[in-house]
Amino acid sequence: MGKNELNKVLAAILTTALETEPASFPESFAYMACGANLDKWTITKAVLITGNLTTMEGNDIKLTEKGREMAKLINSALINKTALKGENQI
Repeated sequence: MGKNELNKVLAAILTTALETEPASFPESFAYMACGANLDKWTITKAVLITGNLTTMEGNDIKLTEKGREMAKLINSALINKTALKGENQI
């Protein structure tokens, strides 16, 4: 898995986990974000945990404060990018 693909998957998981709070985010959904590819999920899970972005409790993913802030930054960047595209269209 390349860096760009990993970043896309991480962004999808973090922002979706943020939307589901205060409930946890099922690990199976994150696995699906990896295209149901166990190798990709193993790498992604390691980055989420070692990067202190999430914790795992059973099969539930919970955002850490760092993960929550990262998800908010991603959402903000996506909103700004969408707004900029809208300004440039006629």
